[in-house]
Amino acid sequence: MANLGEMLSMIAHQWRQPLAYISAISGTLTLDIIMDKYNGEFFRKRLESIGELPCICLRQ
Repeated sequence: MANLGEMLSMIAHQWRQPLAYISAISGTLTLDIIMDKYNGEFFRKRLESIGELPCICLRQ
């Protein structure tokens, strides 16, 4: 039973990392909009990095 708990903990950790990454990018982009510092190229790159995230997670 302890092994199952450890395995579930590891799986949960793997899911929290990408979610934290997405949350950080979202916060940055939102702050840029609030501060009226919108930069289209910066937004595009950050959105692409979010789009690539599922590929990275699947390789782990």
